[in-house]
Amino acid sequence: MDIEVQMKKGKRKKEFFYLGFYIDKENNFLLKYGTTCELPRRRREHRKDNPKLKNYPASEEFPFEYVWYISLSKANALKLEEDFRKQAKEFGFYKHIQNDRIVLEKELPEFIKIKIKKEYTIPYRQLVMDFLQ
Repeated sequence: MDIEVQMKKGKRKKEFFYLGFYIDKENNFLLKYGTTCELPRRRREHRKDNPKLKNYPASEEFPFEYVWYISLSKANALKLEEDFRKQAKEFGFYKHIQNDRIVLEKELPEFIKIKIKKEYTIPYRQLVMDFLQ
């Protein structure tokens, strides 16, 4: 996914809410979500070995990758992150772990619905499969 960060006179224009994934060293599939003002930097941070994340460290073969993101105001991005956290608890086939990561214990969700003012239906499974091929 090409990432183009919008800048305006040296200042970041928007915040981003993102969905991504990685496969850990034990071959667990993890959905990762969060907010950032700088997508390329955040991707680099997710791809580094983080000693704080002792559980589910990313594999070198399948490091973190974005599958979907949206540009929002900071307040809306944070609200969406909180709403998604609540929605994720209703998935019923996952294990939610620290740092906004979800271990998918069954199969990937076909779609993930996100509602801001309008509802977005993200074909999560297809986007992930496109990356893995």
